[in-house]
This record gives sequence, structure tokens and C-alpha cells, in this order.
Amino acid sequence: MIGIKFYADHFQAFWGVRRANGWGIHIRVSTGKLPKITPTNTVFTIPRVDIWWGVRPARDIPQTASRDFIFSLEQLTVAGTRI
Repeated sequence: MIGIKFYADHFQAFWGVRRANGWGIHIRVSTGKLPKITPTNTVFTIPRVDIWWGVRPARDIPQTASRDFIFSLEQLTVAGTRI
């Protein structure tokens, strides 16, 4: 899960995965306040196994172009200027 909250002048974001018990979210990475109008080089690097969480056995996880999903928060600063 990727969560984003926009405020008047800034935004915050996090990513997490479902807890092993099936309930709730385990937050893996969270940002502080990031200004909406200032460029950022912050990225979330989400491992492929977390995207395919629950696929068992692990050898059944499909091959992907890259090992991890790289999500640039710079995309959010651009979107935030439109909100």
C-alpha cells in the first residue's frame, strides 16, 4: 500500500504491507513533511516480494523487468501543484 496525504503547502507519504496475521498494515517507510512546490529526490524502493506478498512458494513470483519497484515522490510534487 502506498498512502499519500496532501495538505495546503506540503504532503506526506508512506508505504507498507499487510501484516502477517492478515489484519492491518505494517508501515515500512514514511516521509516527513515535504513541500509541494520544492523538487525532491526522495524515492520509495519497494521490493518485488512485497508487491507479490502472499504468493507461495516464492519461486512462483513472476519475473519482472527490475527487482524492485522504484516510486519517485517527485511525481507527487508535480501533482501537488495542481491540487
